Order: sequence, then structure tokens, then C-alpha cells
Amino acid sequence: SVSIFVHEVPACAGHAAIRDFQDKNALPLHDSWSSFVRQQIEHLIALDDAIMHSGAVVADPSEATMFYVPAFWSVLVEDVVNHYSQYLDSSSAVAASAASNGLDCISKVFDHLRGSPFYLRNAAYDHFWVAGIQHPLNPIARPACHIEAYDLFAKNMMVLAAGVREYGF
Repeated sequence: SVSIFVHEVPACAGHAAIRDFQDKNALPLHDSWSSFVRQQIEHLIALDDAIMHSGAVVADPSEATMFYVPAFWSVLVEDVVNHYSQYLDSSSAVAASAASNGLDCISKVFDHLRGSPFYLRNAAYDHFWVAGIQHPLNPIARPACHIEAYDLFAKNMMVLAAGVREYGF
């Protein structure tokens, strides 16, 4: 049977990231991209809820066969791309703001994970995270938006992705 330990993540990457993104963006109701992002957020929340209420979650990491990293990187990347994409390759104050928001938060998550012997034990092959319908399956071309750029083991992690049947997932 599967038992899942849920890693703690910095507040900027967890459920607060979803709330902040929804509040900050005040997404228009009838814009197609906004509808897409809203759908992505609903899928992230549904997957997270399913994991957290699955009955497979354990409090002791030594009892776990899988490790869930509840960091919503797709929301952080979406926020950076929406608000700062034209500045990511510059040294402007706006680029610094982007870094101090979503991109620094991604770094903080991996700093925290590298402090766990369970993350390092199997090179993160037994770790997973949830993704929405866009990221990482349709990644942004900028290296700063690739999760693999933040940690050598990130590419080993499994991705539990939610999608809509029309998108072919």
C-alpha cells in the first residue's frame, strides 16, 4: 500500500500562493486566458484535496513510500510570466521584484527540500508534486521558469497533472 508524507513548504509556495495569485490578479471573468488559469487553479486544489484526504497521508516520513511536495510552482511561474516576463532577462528593478516574488520562492522550496534526508535518499524519485493544465507540460521557454533549473533532483520528481480531456491529457 502507498503511504504519503507531506513535506512542509514555505508559505509563499503553498496554498497562500494560490490565494495571493487569485487576489492579486483579479482575473477578468470572460477573458479566455483567465478562464484557463482559473481552471488550472481549480485542478491544483482538487488534486491537493484528493491527496490530503486520501487516507494515505502519514505523519512520520520514515513510514512513507511517497513524498508529496505541496508547492504550487505552476501558479508561481504563471504569476512571474504574467507580470514580469518582459523583464526576466534584465537587471531592472522590475526583474528584481519578479525574483523576490515567485522565483525566490521556488528557490526556498528546494533549499528546504535539500535539508531533508528523505529528499536526498532516493534522489527525489519518490517525490511528487501537482501541476495544473499548463505547467510543466507546456513549459515557458525561459530558464528561470523551469523547475529543473533550481535543483538537480527536480527532474526526478513525478508530476501528478490534472487536465481537461479536450487538451489531450
